[in-house]
Amino acid sequence: MIEQIYTAGKIISNHWGYDQTNIDFYKITKRKGNFVTLEPLKSIEKSDGALTMTGTTIPGAPKPAGKIIRRKVHTRDGKESGIAVESYGWASLWDGQPEHYSSYG
Repeated sequence: MIEQIYTAGKIISNHWGYDQTNIDFYKITKRKGNFVTLEPLKSIEKSDGALTMTGTTIPGAPKPAGKIIRRKVHTRDGKESGIAVESYGWASLWDGQPEHYSSYG
């Protein structure tokens, strides 16, 4: 039996983008079998400086009009490996540390 690490209450970070790194955070609100229910969270960003387009971000409060979604937890080599939130990007458990992002404008 595979150990479930994606459980209710955990936060995941979804990394995606082309020529930049976007990060979206979600809170797992429910787990049933191989599926989780995700609530989108606001991102709290801290810029590296006025002239840069990089910085760090951490999860904040739930988005007021955020769409609750249900996604499958994927496994690899007998372990839970992540969640494909969209057709792009890959989400894994947030380790509690600020995530690095980059943007254009």
